[in-house]
Amino acid sequence: MAPPSAPLKRTSATTRTRPVSASRSPRPPRRLLAADDIVTSAQSGMRYRVARLLGEGGFGQVYLARRVGAVSGVPATICIKASERMDGWVR
Repeated sequence: MAPPSAPLKRTSATTRTRPVSASRSPRPPRRLLAADDIVTSAQSGMRYRVARLLGEGGFGQVYLARRVGAVSGVPATICIKASERMDGWVR
């Protein structure tokens, strides 16, 4: 690394990008759950309605969900992780 007092060196290098053709574009990710889907917890038997997708990454998708029915001591809103690599979902 050059010392801070050294002047910046300019080059003629450029960066070019090209549009990706339709045949080479990546396939849109498959949604594992849809808004208003009802999922049931295998552990508690509680039912939750999926509100929306929060995000996704290499290990799955995360959804915001709200409890169906009123039960004390159980959160009304949770995040659900769904993955093609799992048999169920994680709260």
